[in-house]
Amino acid sequence: MRFLSKKCVYIFLIIAGLSSIVFLYHNKFDKAYNPICLNVSNSNMQVDDTIFNLYYENKVWTFYAKDFEINSNVFSIDARINNWGRNGSRQDKIKLINKLVKINIDPEIAFNYIYFGFNNKLNKIQKNIEKLPKDAEIRIKNNKINIKNEIIGIKLDKYLFYNNLIKLYQNNKIINLNIPVIKSKPNITREGLEKYTHKRSEFSTSIATSSSGRKYNIRKALNAINGTHLNKTEKFSFNNCVGKRTADKGYKNAKVILDGEFVEGVGGGVCQVSSTLYNAVLLAGLNVTSSQKHSQRVGYVKAGFDAMVNYGSSDLIFENNTEGDIYILCKYTDSSITISIYGADLKNVSYNRQYEIVNPITAGETQIIYDNDGKYIDKVLYNDECFELKSARDGYTIKSYLIKLVDGVEVDKRLLRTDKYLPQHSVIVYGVKQRETHNIFDIFSSNVN
Repeated sequence: MRFLSKKCVYIFLIIAGLSSIVFLYHNKFDKAYNPICLNVSNSNMQVDDTIFNLYYENKVWTFYAKDFEINSNVFSIDARINNWGRNGSRQDKIKLINKLVKINIDPEIAFNYIYFGFNNKLNKIQKNIEKLPKDAEIRIKNNKINIKNEIIGIKLDKYLFYNNLIKLYQNNKIINLNIPVIKSKPNITREGLEKYTHKRSEFSTSIATSSSGRKYNIRKALNAINGTHLNKTEKFSFNNCVGKRTADKGYKNAKVILDGEFVEGVGGGVCQVSSTLYNAVLLAGLNVTSSQKHSQRVGYVKAGFDAMVNYGSSDLIFENNTEGDIYILCKYTDSSITISIYGADLKNVSYNRQYEIVNPITAGETQIIYDNDGKYIDKVLYNDECFELKSARDGYTIKSYLIKLVDGVEVDKRLLRTDKYLPQHSVIVYGVKQRETHNIFDIFSSNVN
């Protein structure tokens, strides 16, 4: 017990000693110390009635000086020494801010020393008005090119803000300040994109007489191409874009050309899409690096201007050799398909297609085939029935050209391809089965009996 009583006495003496030190320290320094040598009079007790109105566009934020006053009675001695002058009169605060700025203290730090917490309020305003720059965008909707406007970047200019604020603060109790901002443009603007949204070309082909399966395949391939965007120097591959034309991929059976014959095959009709695209690309002045002909001429484009595609062997490839981006739009109706190419304006330049037939070869004599193997039994059965398996076609060589015109005047003629077609004679298939014949008298007597 004695030990505990003595310990309590020691604690009491220590507390009494510390209290004496604090009392002496307070009376010595609370009245005499000023860290920046500023004489502060009884005016410290006067109320600061400054009002801050901050404006940006149609928004306004209002703050009052009392929102930032510090009550020194709730701070420690050391804190009160460092905060001396913050709660003074308006004139004391002006002098203190000027003193701080004069010794090269940043305006933001100087002002927040007097109005502690002002920057916290400003940071909330900053979050409300600032935004990052955002590029304008091309968007394709309803088969049209639309441009979403760019967003201008907004950043609060804090250095200029506090400079302007301190200048106004010197002579105004009610401060009306427009918040200064730094605006930054994004890399891609609407104006920049509009340069590359001119229609360079458009080409259509008819599908009015196509079967439902063929139309389905055509529409499916068009959907894969529609909206394609090619950057400058970028290459386009039809096979890579459209993909494999298989039943697993949803393609249907329709007429295709195989070894010079029109037969049923998966994906029939897709070559009309590639041929339509080929002609649109030529008229747009794009550089075609790969295209192939069909084994027979097709009726939906000019001779020499078809583009046969077969996944894994034949492809349509071209590159964007223009000064900007290229966009491909496709339109489908029940009677036609249209492919349009958009990019930099061709201005006074245009392109024409031209073909030339050389070295014609007349088709040979008609060939007769008897269907002994029953290969065409679904079409012919009896020996008095026949159908034309192949039509006679003359052979020839076709040279296709692309003509460049400036202000309607030809300035260049470029050979695109030289396509050779062998002559094809007509092939007639007859059935082989003999029809049964009946004697008229046998028929008559059987009816009598």
